[in-house]
Amino acid sequence: MPPRRPADHDDRRASAPHVRPGEPRPALSGLWLRGALVVTEPERRRPGFADILIRDGMIEAVGKIDPARAGDAETIDLTGEIVIPGFVQAHVHLAQTPFRGLAEGLELLPWLATRVLPLEAAHDPQTLYAAARLGIAELLLGGCTTILDFGSVNHYSVVFQAAREMGIRFVGGNTMMDAGQNVPKAIRQTKDAALATSIELFGRWHGAAQGRLRYAVTPRFLLSCSEALLRESLALAREHDLLWHTHLAEQQAEVAAVRKATGMASADYLDTLDAAGTRMAFAHAVHLLEGEKRQLADWRAGVLHCPRANSKLASGRAPVPEYRRMGLAVGLGSDGSACNNKLDMFEEMRAAGALQDLAHGPAALPSAALFTMATIDGARAIGLGGEVGAIEPGRRADLVVLDLTGAPFVSAAEPLETIVHAGDARAVKRVMIDGRWVVKEGRLLTADPDEVAAEAARAAAILKERVFV
Repeated sequence: MPPRRPADHDDRRASAPHVRPGEPRPALSGLWLRGALVVTEPERRRPGFADILIRDGMIEAVGKIDPARAGDAETIDLTGEIVIPGFVQAHVHLAQTPFRGLAEGLELLPWLATRVLPLEAAHDPQTLYAAARLGIAELLLGGCTTILDFGSVNHYSVVFQAAREMGIRFVGGNTMMDAGQNVPKAIRQTKDAALATSIELFGRWHGAAQGRLRYAVTPRFLLSCSEALLRESLALAREHDLLWHTHLAEQQAEVAAVRKATGMASADYLDTLDAAGTRMAFAHAVHLLEGEKRQLADWRAGVLHCPRANSKLASGRAPVPEYRRMGLAVGLGSDGSACNNKLDMFEEMRAAGALQDLAHGPAALPSAALFTMATIDGARAIGLGGEVGAIEPGRRADLVVLDLTGAPFVSAAEPLETIVHAGDARAVKRVMIDGRWVVKEGRLLTADPDEVAAEAARAAAILKERVFV
């Protein structure tokens, strides 16, 4: 049976698209996708052949569609192909994309202190823009249509710019840090400066691109933020109904340091800062006490599980099956190229399953659960559960067309098993966001991939020289 969900989970966490006043909506022609096998919400429904009618960026109908209803919509024959909801990348650091391979063999706190924070501090607007474009290109080509990005401290507007240009659905925020050890001066702000930066970016970007871009309040983690910044950032998120996105209880040394600094467990400390009533999403949540787990469930927070990153940094195994039984929405994230080193949701599904199988036996997280975490539960976890993550009328037309006829994918198994346990970016044929194709025949349409790669290579070389030479 599917895990328990609070009856109003979607309604509470999802909000209507935030379209900026006066921003025109493009006239989008209708599309009639015919003959595909539709795989969506597999814990609730079996895959089946269906047509999909799309108008004005929304899914209007799914099933057998009368030609009279389709009218003059453009018809696309997808016979022999599979349509799934776009993957939701629930936790990623686009700023770290050029750091691939530069932070190997370290646990979390020294990884941050000696590699990642110095590299982030070395970014200028050009290198950060190149990093964002590379990460977004990799995600789109791999079937991700929505991302929750954990930003950088400086120049973050260029990341929103890249997301707007490349067509991805994007939630992100400027990283807040006003405390902590080993934080480079270039990325350490005062409390007031951190809040002012977020307010400025919120006003500039939240609801831009016809509602496709959203702002999230993004304090890095408890050890790098003062009590005052945490409390006021929570209040800021509540005031504007924004997602509050942070890292929580990722690694044992971090948990011990929080307890030493505050005298409390991580979630208990947050509870003293008036966190209740805030829409929250926590990356990792690997090492929580039983009472903390119940606290997250009471808050109805999202959990953002990053299995490959948690494995590589030797952080541990999050109790994902338990969280799901408690009714928490658990999404999947790749974290960042500095600790993964790929942004591949197919691999995250498999890694999430394998980690739990080692602890609990085969099928601790069946394929249907893993696919759900990569789609609708990822959307729920980041506050978009009523908009994306499933294929049904009234949701945004964020879709991925898969071709599983190639040699790596040939199987007599159910399509869901092949998608989860054998799929990769080579299977991604088309990607649609808001009813517009951003990938066709495996080719990125919203940027020149060669140019993106060349710019990112230059950025990586510049950052490496600034920090290590």
